[in-house]
Order: sequence, then structure tokens, then C-alpha cells
Amino acid sequence: MKQALHIFAKDARRFLPEILLSLAITLAFVKVYPQTWGAEVSVRLFSWVPEALVALVVVSWLVLIARAMHAETLIGDRQFWVTRPYRWRSLLAAKLLFAFAFVVLPFMVAQCLLLHEAKFHPFSYIPGIVFNTGMAIGIMVLPMMLLASITRNFPKMLLGLLLVVIYTAGLAYISDLMPSNASSPIGSSWWSFVAVLGVMGAVLAFQYATRRTLLTRTLVVAAALLIAVMVLFVSDDADFDKLYAERQGGGVKGVQISVRPTDSEESDGGAFVLENSKEVQLSVPLSVSGIEAKTAIKAEYAKVSIDGPAGQHWESHWQGTDLTWLPGVDQDDVVRLKISRKFYEQMKAVPVTVKLSLAVTKLQEGKVTSMAAPEGEFTMPGGNICSLVAGRFNPMSCRYPLRQPPLMLVATRLSKTACGSAAHIPGETAPSIDWMGTLDNDPAEFGITSVWDTPVVFLPASSASMADSGRFFCAGSTLVFATYTPVERGQTTMSFHANGLQHLSEKMSI
Repeated sequence: MKQALHIFAKDARRFLPEILLSLAITLAFVKVYPQTWGAEVSVRLFSWVPEALVALVVVSWLVLIARAMHAETLIGDRQFWVTRPYRWRSLLAAKLLFAFAFVVLPFMVAQCLLLHEAKFHPFSYIPGIVFNTGMAIGIMVLPMMLLASITRNFPKMLLGLLLVVIYTAGLAYISDLMPSNASSPIGSSWWSFVAVLGVMGAVLAFQYATRRTLLTRTLVVAAALLIAVMVLFVSDDADFDKLYAERQGGGVKGVQISVRPTDSEESDGGAFVLENSKEVQLSVPLSVSGIEAKTAIKAEYAKVSIDGPAGQHWESHWQGTDLTWLPGVDQDDVVRLKISRKFYEQMKAVPVTVKLSLAVTKLQEGKVTSMAAPEGEFTMPGGNICSLVAGRFNPMSCRYPLRQPPLMLVATRLSKTACGSAAHIPGETAPSIDWMGTLDNDPAEFGITSVWDTPVVFLPASSASMADSGRFFCAGSTLVFATYTPVERGQTTMSFHANGLQHLSEKMSI
């Protein structure tokens, strides 16, 4: 331990200018980034500066870690430190301590300062801060240290970083060409993250223990190829089927979801052209009714299976969707899915049988709170802070600490006339709503910032109330907050016949 502290102190003295520069960039980020919060952003000139500072924080980490790691490079056998009685465990411990002291610890302090600036008490969010810090270590700090350990100097490390960028971009491009697939909704992804973290730590320790750089690089390349195979070819469908288990009778209790018949003449046979030319988008019209009082239904994922008259078959993976339905009125909606363009061209003009599956969650309404919206900032139920600029279209934004709040519905009545005008009538229109928050239980969303800001976009509660909706949100308007918690998950499956897939597509392009 004494030797590790000696090496750490030597690095701290030697790289003091880089340390001070990194701390200055982090301090500038903490000072400037809060100006992006709120309904009325205060950064007018050079609005790119806050995001640029986020990038500079990460770059400063890269420089610090590279400088410290390359001070005792592991490549070759003629380095000065090899002639000293340095033990590899002490050397690795010193570098880990350096990264913690001048990268991880300042990052944690920055998170606390941002929370304090946003009027949240940092000590109330220790689990989220630790979680976010752990994500930063796993996604950025540890990979930087591993890359530095297998490169001789900073230019070589930049070359390695370029290869990582090319690998990531290539993986994203190939993934975009593969059939659409939603990410896993359950904890298996966290086990994968922990496994990758453990592998990186083991490879880093192996490099320090053996200094067999060629073998270590081979292990890194093999791990990258394994990750690519998992991302591209391993489906999460089994995870979805487990979480949204099919029950006898199908679906969840208290709601009826069916395919809404449409006039085939409504479609002109064109296809929704996507950026990925190998896929087209189908649009399946739905009819939703029978939702129980004080509940809501959220369709989170969907998949489709299609059979042709001559035995042709195609089936999609689970794909993400975001549809939420409330009780009170029958509702029409549309679920959109991506399918193979090649299969679409074969089946667009022949009779097909379509099987649509929806992964749905039944939500139970909890505590309902109402309040009059004041001018300026106010605290909403759950402790998040919102700001209001009266008279603007969708003028409200809310900031929250580390992660979105638990799922809640926000409702109000917008005015048709401008705030303060003689013709202004508060509460004259049909309700407008927006959903806020998430059903995820993670203590934080990963990010360099610890405070997130999101706008509230009020839209008519139903298509029937579209004509009676307003545009202006004024101070004094009543805001109603209703929390929702999941009580049941399941799959709703429905089959129907179509005279060709062209009647389930839209002629649009993006």
C-alpha cells in the first residue's frame, strides 16, 4: 500500500497542470449547465456551450487517464520503472487511486453541486449518485484505462480510440440493417453490463500482471466480437415473453382491444418508406374500450406474425411502442410496426392472415393532487420542480434529480385566448393531458449531469376533444396530478385477415 501511495503522489505532482485543467472544466460545466433548465432557457448566445462542456469533461478524463497510465507504460521492457522494485499490484492500485481521486470523485462532487443548484438535497439521492457514478466508471473510466494499458503513448491511444469509434459506428449501422428489435425490459441487461464490467477489470489486471500486450489485445478484440454477436443476433424475445406472460383468455382484465376494420379504399397501396430501406412500416388500426375506472392501459411493445396463402410466413421481434389509454370513452388508435420490405413486396397484393400481439401493462391510479399553477417555479407532487412562463404554448418544463419521477398523468384545461386578454376564460376547454415519468426502478439515468429537464406538452385527452382544446396555459390554471403504478402485465393477441399488406401501410416518407 505504501508503494501505491508513493506512485500516486508522484503522478499527482507530475500531472498537476492536467488535473487543474480538468477540475476547471468540470467547475465550468457545473456553473453553465443549469442555465439550460426551465421553460425559458437563459442561454441565448452560444447555446452550444453547455453541451460542448459535457464533451470537454469527458475529454479531460481521457487526457488525465492516458497521461497517468502512460507514465509507466506496460509495453516493452526498457521503461525506467521496470528497473525499480515496482510490484504490479501496487502500480495498478496507484492508477486506480489516481482515476478515483481526479476523475470519479470530482464527478460525484459535480453531481452533488448540480443537485444543490437545482434545489434538491444531494444527501437524499446518495443511491442515485452512486449508481450514476458506477455507470460512468463502467462505460467510460474503465474502458479508457484498459485502452491506455494496451497502447504505448497518447497518439497510439487516440488511434485506438478511433478504432473504437469505427467499431461502434459499424455496429450501429449493421444493427440498423437488422430486423427491428426492442431492448430487454427486465434485469437481464444489467447482468450483461456487470459481466462486461467484470471482464474489462479482469483483462486490465491481466495486462498489469503479465504485460503480454499482444495477448491482451487479442482478448479485447475477442470480447468486442462477442459483444457484437450478442447485440446483432441474440434476441430478447424470451425476456418479453417471460415478463408479459400469455394467460388463458389473453390480455389483462378490464379492457378490450381489437383490430378496427377499415375501408380498403382508404389505402392507396403505398408503403411507409423508412431510413432503413430493408423495412417498411405497417399501421394496424385498433379499437380500445371497456377500461375500468381509475385504471389506465399502456401498450409498451408489439410484434406481428404474417402468413400468406401458399405457406409463406414472417414474424417480427418485439418492437417498442408507446400507447396509453384512459377510461371513460371508446378510443381509436394505431400501432405501427416495421416488417421486412422483401416480404412486404411479396404479400402486398395477396390475402394474408395477420397475428398481432401487444405487451400491455395495466396501471392503477393512485394519489390525485390538484393545485393552481403559479407564475414562475413551483414544486410538483413527488418533489420535482417545474417552471412556468404564462401565455406561451406548452410553457411548462420540469427538472428532476437523477431520474424521471414515477409515472404520473398531468391534466389541465388550456385556454383558447391569450392570458390576460379581455376575452380570456379559464377552464373553458376540454382537458389536455401529458404523461410524465417512468415505470423503471433504476435509481438514476446515466448522464454526466445529475439533473434532467423535460418539457410538458399538453395535448387533447382524446381525439373527440380535439376541436374543443385550447392553446394557452396561464398562471392560475388548475393542474391535476395522478400517480399510476403497474398492477398487471400480459399479452393481448388478435388475428385478422387483410387483402394484402398494402392496406396496412401508409404512403409517406421520412
